[in-house]
Amino acid sequence: MDFRKPFVDKLIELVGQDDRTVFITMDVGFSFLEPLKKRLRNRFFNFGITENASTAIAAGLAKEGMRVYVYSMIPFVIFRPYEIVRNLIAMPENNVKMLGVSGSAAYAMLGYSHNMLDDEEDVRLAVGLPGLNIIIPNNEKEAEDAAIEAFSNDLPYYVRL
Repeated sequence: MDFRKPFVDKLIELVGQDDRTVFITMDVGFSFLEPLKKRLRNRFFNFGITENASTAIAAGLAKEGMRVYVYSMIPFVIFRPYEIVRNLIAMPENNVKMLGVSGSAAYAMLGYSHNMLDDEEDVRLAVGLPGLNIIIPNNEKEAEDAAIEAFSNDLPYYVRL
């Protein structure tokens, strides 16, 4: 199931409550994120294919008091920047919400770099990070609740959408 839309729709409602919210995407999610981009304006960034740099920037912004969301495919949110997530987000408990999206069958031809080996590979890595809260919604209501929980806490989160 794809829970991006209910999560993002709820987030659009919430970001009006806090002008500290920043959203970073890495060249994905345009159709789902366009309304959020309009809402956040100059606090919405597409840094392109820069997983490590985007993750480090997110950590720095969070350290300065911002509420930061990082959005990309799961391999680019958890796998590629793992050391940065560990050292700059999870361990110091910086207020970064990492939103990981599964690649569809359309990405299968791109191989391991764009896909998980199985449905739990991301969770196996994420649970090993002290301080990282993990949410895996199973329905639209849980996706909306995940948006509320992550927004309401100044802690690091990994949300699989």
